[in-house]
Amino acid sequence: MLATEPGNHRALRAGPSHRLQLGELEGIDLTLRFLQDKRAEAQRLAGLGPTSLGMPAMARESG
Repeated sequence: MLATEPGNHRALRAGPSHRLQLGELEGIDLTLRFLQDKRAEAQRLAGLGPTSLGMPAMARESG
């Protein structure tokens, strides 16, 4: 399995420490936290339903 395949980060994290440098592990952790936060926000926003922007009123012509 390639390191870029989804879900493989856990296998890499559990593997021998010489496979990845500390900075790479921190980068993976940071990316995962960011994606989890984005997913949570998307799910929260999806639960709000559509936003009604309303229709602007048309000005009536006097004449």
